[in-house]
Amino acid sequence: MARTLVLVAGESQNDTHALESLIKALLEPQKLPIDIRKLRAPTILSRNAAPRKRATMAQLLAAAEEVERSRRPKVVVVAHRDCDDVEPAHEACSAELERDLADAGVEHPVAATPAWCLEAWWMLFPDQVGSVRPCWRKLDLGNRNVGSIANAKEALIAALRPSGPTRCPDYRESDSIAIARNIEETKAAEPGKPIRARSLEMFRTRLNLVIGNSG
Repeated sequence: MARTLVLVAGESQNDTHALESLIKALLEPQKLPIDIRKLRAPTILSRNAAPRKRATMAQLLAAAEEVERSRRPKVVVVAHRDCDDVEPAHEACSAELERDLADAGVEHPVAATPAWCLEAWWMLFPDQVGSVRPCWRKLDLGNRNVGSIANAKEALIAALRPSGPTRCPDYRESDSIAIARNIEETKAAEPGKPIRARSLEMFRTRLNLVIGNSG
């Protein structure tokens, strides 16, 4: 029997590759395995993009979903867009993105809308981040709500940069692929485990709901 297919589109290819592992990490075990197809185009546009360009993007995703729909029992479209704002901005950002996709004909859209950006989600997993580069400084944000951190990418770079003369590469967006893979392999974000980020919790809940009821 054909498995559920998840089409993934991110703001960049690094985001798309990272989401492949993150999606599997967030799913309930009974909903695995699934097939994932990472889309090189279109990339997801920011909220500030012109409505016509956003509509074209959504139409391309709808066309990709339609091609697969005849041969798959379930096809889900996961689209990623950074909020570039703190919580609760993810609520409006998610609703707007899913509405754009639904208006274009996507039957089962799921928005991944991290507040501030994807790097805020990585801050929740210090062990999985640290194992990518042992020379990074240990990430310790305590119980801070990562969804309240503005410019989270820059904040993560600064938090990981070791003090002193140690030569160590800064975090870069391509590192997110390994971080997400570590999260998947360690089952650090599976349902039932608490997440101190409302935008990630909302994505996990929505993803499981749509995959579980999209047939």
